[in-house]
Amino acid sequence: MGGFGGGTAGGAAGGTAGGTAGGAANSPCTSPPPVKIIFDTDIGPDCDDVGAVAMLHALADRCEIEILGMLSSTSFEWGAGTLDALNTYYGRPDIPIGALKEAGFLERSDYSKYVAQNFPNDLKSGANAPDAVALFHDLLDKQPDASVTVVSVGPLRNARNLLRSPGGRELVAKKVKEWAVMGGWYPGNPGGEWNFQQDGAAAKEAIENWPTPIMFSGAEVGSGVTTGTRLFSETDELNPARKAYQLSTDVGDGGRLSWDLTAVLYAARGLEPFFKGVSGGYNEVADDGVNHWKASPDRGHAYLVKKDPDGKRLGWAMDELVVGSKRDLLPKTAPLSKTGWKATANPGGAVAAQAVDGDYESQWGTGRPMAVGDWIAVDMGQATRINRIELDQHWTGGEYPRGYELYFSDDGASWGTPVTAGRGSSVTIMAFDARSTRYLKVVQTGILSAEYKNTKTPWMMRELSVFLEP
Repeated sequence: MGGFGGGTAGGAAGGTAGGTAGGAANSPCTSPPPVKIIFDTDIGPDCDDVGAVAMLHALADRCEIEILGMLSSTSFEWGAGTLDALNTYYGRPDIPIGALKEAGFLERSDYSKYVAQNFPNDLKSGANAPDAVALFHDLLDKQPDASVTVVSVGPLRNARNLLRSPGGRELVAKKVKEWAVMGGWYPGNPGGEWNFQQDGAAAKEAIENWPTPIMFSGAEVGSGVTTGTRLFSETDELNPARKAYQLSTDVGDGGRLSWDLTAVLYAARGLEPFFKGVSGGYNEVADDGVNHWKASPDRGHAYLVKKDPDGKRLGWAMDELVVGSKRDLLPKTAPLSKTGWKATANPGGAVAAQAVDGDYESQWGTGRPMAVGDWIAVDMGQATRINRIELDQHWTGGEYPRGYELYFSDDGASWGTPVTAGRGSSVTIMAFDARSTRYLKVVQTGILSAEYKNTKTPWMMRELSVFLEP
C-alpha cells in the first residue's frame, strides 16, 4: 500500500547476511515449492512493499514458495532497480522484473532512487526492464495450468493491462490459481482506500473482469499491525530493506503498518492461523476506487479478517520473515500473574503502574523523548522464577527502547551487572536462562538520532509481562 545478545529479542543477533540471506543457492529445495508467485507492486511510495519483498525471499528460503517474477506498477524510474537490488541482496539476482511502460503515474519515492543507485543490481533504471505486461504473459505461459498465485500490492494497472492485452484474460483463466490483492476496505468505507483510488478505473475493470478467485486483504487488516522495527535490531546497514524503511518519511526505525505483508502471508500460507475468510459475495468497485462488499451474487471473491484483533502475533510472525529469523522468541504460554506487583519509573513514575495493570488500553511512558538512563522497575512481591520478559508496544509509533539493559535484584537496591542487553523493537523479548528474582529493572540505553527520524520519540509501554517458558 502506498501513500501515507545471549538471548535478546529485540536485540537478538543473527540477521541475514547480505547477498545470500539464507542462501537460496546453498539450500536448494528438495521438491518444488507448493506456491508459485508473481509479485505485482507499487514499490516506492511506501516501504511496506519492501517488507513484503523481504518476506517473499524468506518464504522462498524455506521452500514454501517459488518467486516467478516481479512487476513494478508505477512509472517511477527506480522501482525496478529497487526490486533488483533487494533480489540481489537476498540471493536471487536473476528473478525477472518488469516495469510499467507508461509515464506520469506515481513518480515519487523516499528511498527507491537511493536503493537502486547504492546497492548492487543489474537493472538500475526501469528503462532497462522489460514491459510488465509482456513479462506477465511470458511468466504465465511457462507455468502449468491453474498453478500461479498473483499477488498485487498496489494500484491494479498492470493487472488491468494484462486483461486488455491480446489473449490476456484467457491466459489468466488458464494459468492463475488465485489472485491475492491488497486493496480496499471491508465490508466498506466511504473514504476509500489508497491503492484502489490511485487508479479507480483500473481497479474497477480488473476486478470485474478477472476470471479466477480473488482474495482481498483490506486496509483494515494491516492497520494496527507494526512490522519493520526488527530490521534495526537484527540486520545491519548492508540490508537495503532496512535502508528503505530508514529513508521513508515518518518511518525511520519506528516501523510501518503492514498492509502489503498480509497479502503475501495469505498467498503463501493461506488462512491459518491468523485469518478467516468472508466469501459468498463480491467486491464492487466504483470508478473512483471506493469499494463495497455485496452479499450476492457469489463471484468468487473473498476478503480477509484478522482472528486476533490487536494483531500482535500476526505482526511478530511477519517480522520473523522480514528479518529471516529462525529464532521465534515470542512467548507461547500465558504471562505469570501480576497480582500484587508494584512498578516505579524515572521519568513517568506517576503512571508506572499502567505498565503492569493488565490493561492494554492504558500505558506507561516517559512523557518526553527517551534518554539514556531512563528506567522502569517492578517489584513482583516475591521471588519468582522466570526466563523471559516482554515489553509490549506493538502499536505503530516506534516508542520502544532503542537500547536496553535488564537488571535483577533481591532487595530492590543492589542491581549488580546486566542479565542481558540489546536493542528493542515494537515487541521487545528478553530471553535468558531461568532464574529467580523478586525485583527487575529495565534501563533505556539507546540514543535517538535524526538519521532514524526518532528524535521526539518517547519510551512507552502497554504492558511489561514475565514468563516461565518450557
